[in-house]
Amino acid sequence: MLVRFCNIDYDREIAIIAELKQADAKRIIGIGRLIVESDKSIGGYAVLVRDDFHGQRLRCRLLSIC
Repeated sequence: MLVRFCNIDYDREIAIIAELKQADAKRIIGIGRLIVESDKSIGGYAVLVRDDFHGQRLRCRLLSIC
């Protein structure tokens, strides 16, 4: 199952990651993921945003990119 989440089938899936650069490090603050089944009739999406970034429209930005 972990391999399925880590490897993307670029014909059916896309994942967008929002990063915040702080000093010498980067941290992930949000993830948007879109999956469409091969017949393109059904699909799903998921968005994860760190708690301290809620209310800053990051979810909307990740959805508009996907």
